Amino acid sequence: MKNIVKTFRPAYKGNYRPFRAPFTFCLLITSLFCFTVVAETANAATYYCDPVDGNTVTNNGSIESPWGSLESLKTTGTYVNSNYGKWEDGTIQDGDTIKLMSGYHGTFVVDNLWDSDAYNGEDRFGHFKNRNLLDNITVEAANGEDPNLMWISITDDNWTLRGLTVSPNYAPGGIQPHSGGYDSIIQFAGDNIVVEDCNTWSVEKTWAGDSNNWATYQYAGIRMDPKLSNNCIIRNNTIKNVYYGFFIGPNSLAEGNLVQYFSLDAITLDGPNTIVQDNKLLDYIPGEQHSDGIQIKYGRGENITIQRNYINGRTDPNRNCDSTYGLQGIFIQAAGEVSGVIQNNVVLVTSSAHGITLNDTPNPNCQTWPKDLAIVNNTVLQIYANGTEAWADDTWPNIIVAADPDRTISNVVVRNNIADVFPSGTGITASNNFDISNYTPANEFVDYESGNVQLVSGSSFIDAGISTDAPAIDILGVSRVFPPDAGCYEYISGTPDTTPPSTPQNLNAQAVSKSQIDLSWDISNDPESGISYYKIYRDNNQIDTSVSASYSDTNLASETNYSYKVS
Repeated sequence: MKNIVKTFRPAYKGNYRPFRAPFTFCLLITSLFCFTVVAETANAATYYCDPVDGNTVTNNGSIESPWGSLESLKTTGTYVNSNYGKWEDGTIQDGDTIKLMSGYHGTFVVDNLWDSDAYNGEDRFGHFKNRNLLDNITVEAANGEDPNLMWISITDDNWTLRGLTVSPNYAPGGIQPHSGGYDSIIQFAGDNIVVEDCNTWSVEKTWAGDSNNWATYQYAGIRMDPKLSNNCIIRNNTIKNVYYGFFIGPNSLAEGNLVQYFSLDAITLDGPNTIVQDNKLLDYIPGEQHSDGIQIKYGRGENITIQRNYINGRTDPNRNCDSTYGLQGIFIQAAGEVSGVIQNNVVLVTSSAHGITLNDTPNPNCQTWPKDLAIVNNTVLQIYANGTEAWADDTWPNIIVAADPDRTISNVVVRNNIADVFPSGTGITASNNFDISNYTPANEFVDYESGNVQLVSGSSFIDAGISTDAPAIDILGVSRVFPPDAGCYEYISGTPDTTPPSTPQNLNAQAVSKSQIDLSWDISNDPESGISYYKIYRDNNQIDTSVSASYSDTNLASETNYSYKVS
């Protein structure tokens, strides 16, 4: 059967880019600027929803005759114990895409009913009766459109949400008070869920002169249920003015997200084999307890990767966010083994707060067991919350590695970090770490007060690390020169290449046979360094490189969906 090719809009919405992209120095094609192309079987279709001019009852869902709002695709009542309308009557099939036009689309709920007879008392939702109501469904903004929703909840597998703006402020009659801070703007429980390029926010004002409204109306951002979700992606989203940013569960990826103005934790991680990278976590809101940039609390932490994240509790040096509690950096109280890497992170904490901490105090709910863990090339500093220039004191910020009393630390490496206090003892190898209280910030960093902790010429930390266990690149993707610099930035002498390659434009795909898809795109430009090659990705995995602006992917399976990216 002949394949149909459809081209989606860029993966990065508007002007937002992951924090490291605008500062990529030497690597020619390391930025993740990409377009996505999906080659699908002829059975897959694209439908359009227009809440302003569409009609779900009389129209066929084409771009010329769009349905109404996304919410209107269901019949009356809720999804629980009701007819699913277009979702259940056979109109929408596996692999279909729903493109949304600008306007208000209401709420979107997909509830794969759980079987109460099979409820085991451990899974909160029991077992799904009909796992996979539909497979591989994409709901995304149409090109150039800005669809708005009040709330999204998905309890099913294999869904993609892309380019949507979701806020309880869009509710008819205005935002309603939350029920305790854990009402999530986007929530899901299922495998293979992708949430990317979405914009979520709670209230328009945060702490500035509106503390009462902030406390009443702050909602949470994105919640992935760690007990019922696996192999999910939360990528390139903007999450602002929220209680917490998002939860990420097992075997999943969180990258390129911006979380700004949060009063609890920016990212909560729960599950093994999870990657948290290239996120920008900014500006905690003072509250009744401390905040964490990245946290594991009573969850699992085997084979985790936490890298190239920028955590800054106060981006405005003049903003007074002084309180009893401050922002902590990376805080881990796990339910067992913690292994993997924590590397190339900037952690700028406020007040007296932890920098990178494993199991600070014994807790009956966790048995943290650090083993086979590398904590390397992190920059961990303190910025006072009241806007006064300050430097680290004799205690904070620190890197702590401790275990449950019944566990023994083993094979933990702490190297090439800049902080104040470092761990030692059985099972810990610590070397080439630098106590920041012995140095003067103006001599080491570009602009410490404003949160720019890149190294200046003559910094004591240049070439001060050791090669063993050091990552090959720094937080910006710059290749490290060995011996590497200490901290998360590698100093580059001379005039660096600060301009990333231009985005590959007009990526097209043509299914020339049942087993081959040909890709082509407009060439990229980099006036400072030039372009040496392009990286080709199929289904988010790099498959090859190309020195020209074309590529043929062969030996493919027919009747199969493929997603392509070029960077």
